Amino acid sequence: MASRSYSVRALVLRRTKLGESDVICTLLSCDGSQIRAVAKGARKPSSSFASRLEVYSVCDLLLCQGKTLDIVKEARLLEGNEHLRRDYALMEAASPMVEILDKTTQVGLEDERLFPMTCVALKALKAANLENAVASPECYTAGYLLKTLAVLGFRPRFDTCVECGNSISPERLPSRAPFSLVDGGMVCPSCSYASETIALSRDTVLWAQALLFSTFEEISHFEIEVDERLRVMRFLQLWIRQHLGISLKSLDYLISFR
Repeated sequence: MASRSYSVRALVLRRTKLGESDVICTLLSCDGSQIRAVAKGARKPSSSFASRLEVYSVCDLLLCQGKTLDIVKEARLLEGNEHLRRDYALMEAASPMVEILDKTTQVGLEDERLFPMTCVALKALKAANLENAVASPECYTAGYLLKTLAVLGFRPRFDTCVECGNSISPERLPSRAPFSLVDGGMVCPSCSYASETIALSRDTVLWAQALLFSTFEEISHFEIEVDERLRVMRFLQLWIRQHLGISLKSLDYLISFR
């Protein structure tokens, strides 16, 4: 029986060498599911796949279903995002975005919010080094990770106590606010004695909340100090390890050199 072919729009998350000239592409489909497909000869300079199936590229693909991995038959490049590969600072910022998708999306598990959100984030990040872009690239990284965690069902709660449910207003936050990684959010002073908590600075809580609920266009105007960006990313590092059970190597690298 002939292999069944299908068309899909997808974002390239990762490339893995296979044999002498082939590549396994890990893809985020437009429906939010993961696809793993072999692009035969993609590492040959003469291959039409060589420049079309780079990480961060968005393509229209024709795939054939295989026994274990699908096979790329055709690829039409829609958005190369080559600037994210050429500019080192942008590449550092974009890497955690695709790594979290690589490690959390699954074959056959759809979530149609992920693909458009990621495309918007990468487009916004490309403009992060323009003169009219105030925000640093790491602001987009942190905002994207927070939004992706929310889509995956792991949104941290910053506005209510996870123990008693009482509201916690930003104006009444102490300079060092108790936060429970295990229970998933802020803890009010009355409940903090009974919970295992870490201390987050008031500014870290406020910036994390702003990054979570703001659009990427709004994030482009955020002026967050280097130390505060680092604290937000360290919080995300702890949160991802606690709730996803994974480490993002690219996020660890980004933090270690700041």
